[in-house]
Amino acid sequence: MPVNSWVDHSLIVDMALPELSGAIKSQCLSLAALVFAEFCNEAQCFREWVTVELDGRTDAYTVVTPHADHLVIGLDRVQVDGTDCLPGDYSADSTEEIVFPSGESGTAKLLVILKPKSSATNAPEKLLERWADSLSSGLKARMMLMPEKPWTNPQLGGHYKNEFERSKLQALADVRNEFSVSRRGRSHRSQSYYY
Repeated sequence: MPVNSWVDHSLIVDMALPELSGAIKSQCLSLAALVFAEFCNEAQCFREWVTVELDGRTDAYTVVTPHADHLVIGLDRVQVDGTDCLPGDYSADSTEEIVFPSGESGTAKLLVILKPKSSATNAPEKLLERWADSLSSGLKARMMLMPEKPWTNPQLGGHYKNEFERSKLQALADVRNEFSVSRRGRSHRSQSYYY
């Protein structure tokens, strides 16, 4: 998902604040950043292409994050000169390094999975808007489960926590299906299991 503009987490905080009696926006912004980081880590929804020039002399290349306040947590796809590579065509034992066969040259494109560091104050606007309801639920859960605060509400906090957990799984499924709901082919079993 290409990133165009970056914003702070105000959208998420503004959605959650009406249910957080006594909380102020500045208190919620840093917590919203942690909720977004957790969401990105588990849903693996923040992905960007990075380019590595293969010089034919080096086998191992460093995978550099495209944003200073983000970490590469995974690798989804690799292409060399526009052709998809199979996992045996390269190896990546960590998120910091990728190894190609000796003598490989050309332009490699890596689709990396990113997660914000805890210090990140901004996020891609498209991602915040896409999963705003989910992120708002995560923020409300964290805030409401805090003990002895004016906004503490364990019962409602538990509800929002369950909602947030479900939404992370739904987002992960969306990402893995490349945001497509169409199915190819037939079901393996057309007969009822009860017959």
